[in-house]
Parts: sequence; structure tokens; C-alpha cells
Amino acid sequence: MGASIFAYLLYGFGALPGVALANTLVGYFLWDNWFGGGMSSFIAHVVVGSLAPIAAMMIMKLFHLSNFFDGKELNFRHIVFLVLLTAIINTLLKFFIFMSVLPESPNPSEFISTYLVGDILGGLVFIYAFVLLFKPILIKNKLI
Repeated sequence: MGASIFAYLLYGFGALPGVALANTLVGYFLWDNWFGGGMSSFIAHVVVGSLAPIAAMMIMKLFHLSNFFDGKELNFRHIVFLVLLTAIINTLLKFFIFMSVLPESPNPSEFISTYLVGDILGGLVFIYAFVLLFKPILIKNKLI
């Protein structure tokens, strides 16, 4: 989730094909992220995972919370809120889609808690690690 968010922040919405391809490859090769629900679950995983950050950014822009860069500096408060909102959107949409597509409905509390915590921690850890590892480059480009 953090990689998707950072791709959209750095490259804009034009990063959508790359994010969709990454969601497809990761979901297919690393784990069965669609719970064996066939093509409809697979497509739901890729589409929702790719579009959730865009939806969160648009919601934040609607409420004037989308100042991810103040001048040329990162606004970490807005980025953390973006991660939280993206995690909520991603988790709820996948839950409702998988609930209607899968032959056996997932356990709501287990599914939501697992996805929500995973997306939040994954997003925050990725962004923190990226900023920490690439701090000299970000400082050189005056992003932090």
C-alpha cells in the first residue's frame, strides 16, 4: 500500500498502469490474495488495490486536506492521513466485494482487522523506510 501511495504522490495518476501491474504480479506470484475466488476476485483485488489511493486522494482534495507538499516539503500529517484513509477504503471495498463473490463469506472481524492493520502498517513502514533510506536524495531535491 505504501508503494502505491508513494508512486501516486511522486508520479501522479499516470502511475496507475504500473501500480495495477504491481498489484497483479504481487497478488498472483506471492500469495493468493483473492482467496481462490476466480477471475472476479482477482480483478477486484487488482482494481480496488490500484484505485483505493486515488479515491483517498480525491476525497482529501474535496475536503482541502491534500497538501502533501507544502511548497517543496513533504507534509507528513497529510500523508499519514492518506495512508489511513486508503487503508479504510481498500479494506471495506475488498470485504464487500469478496463477501458477495466468494462461495463462503469471510469472517468480518478477522478480514477487516487483518487487512486494515496490514495496510496501515505496510503503508506507514514503507513511507518511513523510503524517506529514511533516500533522505539525501529527498533533501537534495528539497522535498524534506
